[in-house]
Amino acid sequence: MSYNVQLSDEAKQDLRGIYEYITFTLLEPVIALNLRNRIVSKLNTLDEMPERYPIYQEEPWKAENSAG
Repeated sequence: MSYNVQLSDEAKQDLRGIYEYITFTLLEPVIALNLRNRIVSKLNTLDEMPERYPIYQEEPWKAENSAG
Protein backbone atom coordinates (compact mmCIF):
# COMPACT_ATOMS: atom_id res chain seq x y z
CA MET A 1 0.00 0.00 0.00
CA SER A 2 1.29 3.45 -0.86
CA TYR A 3 0.48 6.57 1.17
CA ASN A 4 0.31 10.19 0.08
CA VAL A 5 2.96 12.14 2.00
CA GLN A 6 2.31 15.87 2.31
CA LEU A 7 4.47 18.48 3.99
CA SER A 8 2.81 21.15 6.08
CA ASP A 9 3.50 24.77 5.24
CA GLU A 10 5.51 24.98 8.46
CA ALA A 11 7.68 22.03 7.42
CA LYS A 12 8.30 23.61 4.02
CA GLN A 13 9.28 26.89 5.70
CA ASP A 14 11.61 25.03 8.07
CA LEU A 15 13.27 23.21 5.20
CA ARG A 16 13.67 26.46 3.28
CA GLY A 17 15.08 28.16 6.39
CA ILE A 18 17.66 25.41 6.89
CA TYR A 19 18.70 25.65 3.26
CA GLU A 20 18.93 29.44 3.32
CA TYR A 21 20.88 29.52 6.60
CA ILE A 22 23.50 27.09 5.35
CA THR A 23 23.68 28.79 1.94
CA PHE A 24 23.73 32.46 2.96
CA THR A 25 24.99 32.51 6.55
CA LEU A 26 27.48 29.65 6.48
CA LEU A 27 28.23 30.29 2.77
CA GLU A 28 28.01 26.59 1.91
CA PRO A 29 25.46 26.31 -0.93
CA VAL A 30 26.64 22.87 -2.07
CA ILE A 31 26.30 21.45 1.43
CA ALA A 32 22.89 23.12 1.77
CA LEU A 33 21.64 21.58 -1.46
CA ASN A 34 23.00 18.14 -0.56
CA LEU A 35 21.37 18.26 2.88
CA ARG A 36 18.07 19.45 1.44
CA ASN A 37 18.12 16.63 -1.09
CA ARG A 38 18.89 14.05 1.61
CA ILE A 39 16.00 15.29 3.77
CA VAL A 40 13.56 15.27 0.84
CA SER A 41 14.75 11.81 -0.18
CA LYS A 42 14.05 10.46 3.32
CA LEU A 43 10.65 12.17 3.41
CA ASN A 44 9.74 10.52 0.12
CA THR A 45 10.33 7.07 1.63
CA LEU A 46 7.46 7.63 4.07
CA ASP A 47 4.95 6.73 1.35
CA GLU A 48 5.68 3.02 1.86
CA MET A 49 6.00 2.70 5.64
CA PRO A 50 4.93 5.91 7.41
CA GLU A 51 4.44 4.37 10.86
CA ARG A 52 8.14 3.61 11.31
CA TYR A 53 8.37 7.05 12.96
CA PRO A 54 6.13 8.17 15.83
CA ILE A 55 3.33 10.68 15.27
CA TYR A 56 4.32 14.20 16.32
CA GLN A 57 2.56 14.75 19.65
CA GLU A 58 1.97 18.51 19.43
CA GLU A 59 -1.11 20.30 18.17
CA PRO A 60 -2.65 20.52 15.63
CA TRP A 61 -1.16 17.24 14.35
CA LYS A 62 -2.03 15.21 17.45
CA ALA A 63 -5.74 16.10 17.15
CA GLU A 64 -5.73 15.45 13.41
CA ASN A 65 -4.34 11.95 13.96
CA SER A 66 -6.90 11.04 16.63
CA ALA A 67 -9.76 12.04 14.33
CA GLY A 68 -8.93 9.25 11.87
